Amino acid sequence: MRSLIVVAVILHLVIGDYEFGDIIAFETVCPCTPTILYEHYAIYVGGSKIPEAGDDDIFHRTNFAGTNCNFDKLANHRRNHHVNNYWETIDSSVKKGTDEEIRNRIRNKINNCGYFWPFKNNCEHLSNYLRYGKEFSDQPGTWAHWLKKLRRFLGKREIKEDMTNYMDKMMKNALQESLCMESCPLSRSN
Repeated sequence: MRSLIVVAVILHLVIGDYEFGDIIAFETVCPCTPTILYEHYAIYVGGSKIPEAGDDDIFHRTNFAGTNCNFDKLANHRRNHHVNNYWETIDSSVKKGTDEEIRNRIRNKINNCGYFWPFKNNCEHLSNYLRYGKEFSDQPGTWAHWLKKLRRFLGKREIKEDMTNYMDKMMKNALQESLCMESCPLSRSN
């Protein structure tokens, strides 16, 4: 009985009070400073509201290189995570879709997310689409948020081509960093 209580307490601490359709943000922190570089986003599907999930409790984009979006277990991710349904606080006209709308959007995206691109098709675009029916990415409170603002500012200037080349180079570096972090167990943050 005691071990059952311990398991229940641990699950509550790990999962928290997430509800079906909540957007969960996983912080990616620079190892040298407490700066949040970016957040990875997933949608909470626990509570058996979608049979395809089985015993998994999140749905998210699973890699940079392909089109994979799959179910997964929240417990597999060691990074700090929290509910981040921020769009509702930014724009009161934005409302969460019904559970049925969210289920249908998820079913349409299983292994069918399109190719990753940081400013057009990332995990945050996916999570917002699943919850609200609209794609949007802002990365509030992160380094990526400021980079996005800089990109918009520079994109209005004549140096747009230079900025595009710079962004392509950054994307290649991000992919290399991702591969490096996956191969080094000391660097893993998920």
